[in-house]
Amino acid sequence: MIYLDNASTTKIFDEVNDLIYEINKNQYFNPSALYQSAIDTSNLIKNARIELGKNLGTTEEHILFTSGATEGNNVAINGFLTGKKDAEYIFASGEHPSVFNVANNLKIQNKIIKFAKLSTDGTVSLDELKNLLTPNTYFVSIMHVSNETGSINDIKLLCKTVKDYNPNIIFHCDGTQAFGKIDVNVKDLGVDCYTISAHKFHGPKGVGAIYVKNLDRLKPLFFGGGQQKDKRSGTENVSGILGMTLASTISKKFLNENLEKVKTYREYVKSQIETNCENFVFNEAENNSPYILSVSFKGLRGEVLLHMLEKEGVLIGTGSACSSKKQSNRVLENMGVSKDFILGSIRISFSSFNTFEEIKTATDEIIKQYKLLKENMSK
Repeated sequence: MIYLDNASTTKIFDEVNDLIYEINKNQYFNPSALYQSAIDTSNLIKNARIELGKNLGTTEEHILFTSGATEGNNVAINGFLTGKKDAEYIFASGEHPSVFNVANNLKIQNKIIKFAKLSTDGTVSLDELKNLLTPNTYFVSIMHVSNETGSINDIKLLCKTVKDYNPNIIFHCDGTQAFGKIDVNVKDLGVDCYTISAHKFHGPKGVGAIYVKNLDRLKPLFFGGGQQKDKRSGTENVSGILGMTLASTISKKFLNENLEKVKTYREYVKSQIETNCENFVFNEAENNSPYILSVSFKGLRGEVLLHMLEKEGVLIGTGSACSSKKQSNRVLENMGVSKDFILGSIRISFSSFNTFEEIKTATDEIIKQYKLLKENMSK
């Protein structure tokens, strides 16, 4: 099997798997208990918070552990809600469902919601954002890397623009497809809140974190035992937190090496599609994550191609795994991609675990199955 759906989830590092096993076997104590074994477990979490904070470019007091990106994004948005009736919230129209659907839910609650349109390359333009800012703007949320196309938003510039307009506006960024894959330093970006999820960078599922610049402003969504400074009650997922932290450290250590590796993979697949296929578009930005390649074939069905490839042992995606069963693609629609291309969209996403031999084999199979599908449809 050749796995090329790494934007959906990634294979866990062996070292992380081993650590999780050891923690669950020997350090299973509740970190809130008062005896020494529990205190030792609590100290492990404290050290993990320090290390993860360092990997994000911040310090431990700004880190809040969550169950993953969906909870993290919900906490980041709902935790900063204000009671002011004229407060305006801006979201990019290409956000992941865990942000976009929160925005729509706020709309139902009569909050003033604005959506920033996407450019044809899948990014939010500076002018588009500027046009939406008003004296009532309270909150802005723009993702770092598109989970659909890999387009990279210039978060530093967008955030600076917002802060120059009004430094009190809260700027949230969903960094789920960025952290562990491209260079991320939350202090340098200038954001107030940043979301990550472990299973996107070879950590375990069911654990994530958010960076919060000012935790005092964040309202808790859960009420219970008062863990994590009363901001996120619930017994901590000790093995998950430590596993995520180790995965972040390994990913950071090999960040540049892995970037160069997957760049060659992406460029090879692109060149072969360009040479051997027709009537297609690459959905990408000039500044694009090399981990994701989105391509749309006119007149074909991406889902059919996915299943044809699956039978040959090649696994790809058609878009966000959180909304892949839907017939349309909101992000591509917002980019202006026509419907006859959207239906033929596939998403190929790479990992440092992939080898060049795998990429060559998978690419040959993609082109082969593409031609078979095209031939069958013409009969």
